[in-house]
Amino acid sequence: MKTRKVFFVLGCILSFLVVTAVGPYVEKANAEVTELSLATFVPPKHCINTTAQAWADEIAKRTGGRVKAKLFPAQALLSAEKMYEGVVSGAADLGITCFTYNVGLFPVMMVLDTAIGIPSAKVGTKVANAFYRKYQPKELSDLKVIYLFTCSPVGIAFNRPVRTIAELKGKIIRGPGGQAPYLNAFGSKVVALPMSEALMSIRKNMVDGCTVSLDVLKPMKIGEAAKYVTMTEHSVTSFWFGMNLAKWNSLPATIQKVINEVSEEWIDRAGSDWDKAAAEGAEYIKSEGGEIIQLSKEDKALREKILSPVANEYAENLIKKGFPGKEMVRDAIGMTKQY
Repeated sequence: MKTRKVFFVLGCILSFLVVTAVGPYVEKANAEVTELSLATFVPPKHCINTTAQAWADEIAKRTGGRVKAKLFPAQALLSAEKMYEGVVSGAADLGITCFTYNVGLFPVMMVLDTAIGIPSAKVGTKVANAFYRKYQPKELSDLKVIYLFTCSPVGIAFNRPVRTIAELKGKIIRGPGGQAPYLNAFGSKVVALPMSEALMSIRKNMVDGCTVSLDVLKPMKIGEAAKYVTMTEHSVTSFWFGMNLAKWNSLPATIQKVINEVSEEWIDRAGSDWDKAAAEGAEYIKSEGGEIIQLSKEDKALREKILSPVANEYAENLIKKGFPGKEMVRDAIGMTKQY
């Protein structure tokens, strides 16, 4: 009897050890894998994609392969202008694009694109997320916001040197719609085209110049046609990275927790990655015989004088729409100085 009891006890212990050792693997093998589509509009090697892919890889790692996001770059799934509509409708599970490609749809978040003096993508990205968290604008309520970010300060790429604000008068500039008031204030004429059409517009002499952040010069080949970038730094462009709300709500709480944790960590990375790409763009254009042209001290002062009324006008327009426009602009400026 004692021998049987001993074998019985040993059998129970062995069974427990087997279940403990094998159980997690069985659970993992049986766990449902969620596959997500992630749409962007920039070429595969652009920093938006490399940062987003790193985010997706980290999500897959921390969920044990239970969530996998497949990247669809270069408008393969959705165009820049149709990104918001496509993600909200579920044509893509995740998407990334600029707020300015849907002018009028995001009046609150477009405060970030006004002339508030954002000096880098890292600072701009911190400001974007802090500003969003404070105001929680309804304009983004149809999305699960993954994180927000900005580019580095923009300039204007030309095929010949333009060194002063005065020289911008009469120039035809390709730019997103949200930048039109600032470029118009310089006396320029704006052609609202997406970045995907910028290279063609320059090569066909449809425009004299193109607004750019320096990161696009190589991957989008802008630097091949326009080797001189005048750093007007009249604004930045802000972006959203979001998920279809129904898809988000369908995910288990444990998965949502992982996504939120990784996304929070990626705020710093998104800005730093962009600044690094901008620095590489500047080096690339110099290696091609081009030039990054900085405004003189006098022209920087003139720029502020010209753009200040435009930013104030934007605040007034927000007030007409029922928002605390002046407070919002003031907060965005204050956050910029804080970070």
